[in-house]
Amino acid sequence: MHDQKGVVYRIGCEKCDAVYIGETGRMLKDRINQHKSDVHDKKATNGLFQHTKLFKQHKIKWNEVCVIEKEIHWQSRRLKEALFINAIDPSGKNNKKLMNLEKGWDMNPIWHAFNACIRKEVEKK
Repeated sequence: MHDQKGVVYRIGCEKCDAVYIGETGRMLKDRINQHKSDVHDKKATNGLFQHTKLFKQHKIKWNEVCVIEKEIHWQSRRLKEALFINAIDPSGKNNKKLMNLEKGWDMNPIWHAFNACIRKEVEKK
């Protein structure tokens, strides 16, 4: 699964329900390794690191990274990433649900009507 490229993916926390939603056009395993390096190097701009810094006992589920969607087109991938992020935390301010530091693309509020359905897609993967 980590040998795929052009994906939207989810990374979870071992201690809570918070997730990180990301997208990459590169091989997923390479992107995961970059995240691991950022956490190890305490990179302040990495949401996974910020989560473990804020919640000291929490650990990232590196072995349970999953692909939510496969999408080869960059713009479609960014749109899907933003839809998933927005569905999990429409306010963009709940660090107990979402580890992302940014919400991705701004979404028209009309998409909020679909949040429950989109959340189910994230959760069932």
